[in-house]
Amino acid sequence: MRAQARGRRSCGGLQSRGKPGTYDLCCVSRKRKLGIGVEVEEGFLHCAKSIKRSKLWEQASWPDLAALPSIGQMFHDHTHIADKTAQQLDAYLEEDYQHLY
Repeated sequence: MRAQARGRRSCGGLQSRGKPGTYDLCCVSRKRKLGIGVEVEEGFLHCAKSIKRSKLWEQASWPDLAALPSIGQMFHDHTHIADKTAQQLDAYLEEDYQHLY
């Protein structure tokens, strides 16, 4: 897949849809129970200059992953779940990822 230096933003609404038979042709032969429809009222394309300036596609500019918080830590910090630790959330997410489809 070729990386494209374009930024997009949009404004609009979304709806949840659950019509029977709507999701019969979903991936890995598992039927979905719910889908999300997005209606875009406004869309904005940004010039590539800011993305190029940010060096988004240059791996050498990326931070060391070991220095970043885990997903469980970010989730814990933002949701303030008192009865679960960040490590427990990481373990739960890792287990859940094994059963996505």
